[in-house]
Amino acid sequence: MKVELIQGLLHTSITMEFNGKRKSIDNVVIDTGAAYSIISSDEVDDIGVYWSPDDEIIDSIGMGGVQNSFVKRIDKVEFAGEVFTSIPFDFGYFAPELKINGLIGLDILLEGKFCIDLRNLMIV
Repeated sequence: MKVELIQGLLHTSITMEFNGKRKSIDNVVIDTGAAYSIISSDEVDDIGVYWSPDDEIIDSIGMGGVQNSFVKRIDKVEFAGEVFTSIPFDFGYFAPELKINGLIGLDILLEGKFCIDLRNLMIV
């Protein structure tokens, strides 16, 4: 899968399916420094991914400080040719000025045994 280098960050896309609705999400950053993947909750509300009282709330600590997100089990996630089914995924807020819709972290990268080819800007 081809990735784009935008402002020093590796950007890609991910596809999610929830309750029969499917969406491709662009401007997702590959972040080997993130333990968990997280997608902007604003990007998935149109497929019915909302916070509900039975969702786990977690605190994420990063360069922007501490931020809350919620965890929801997603029916299907497709990334770089791999399909993950019924997996927990984090959803939270990303400031619009960042112009990113999420992060692919080590949870997905290790599970899929992906290799990042920086010479050719590919993930396989």
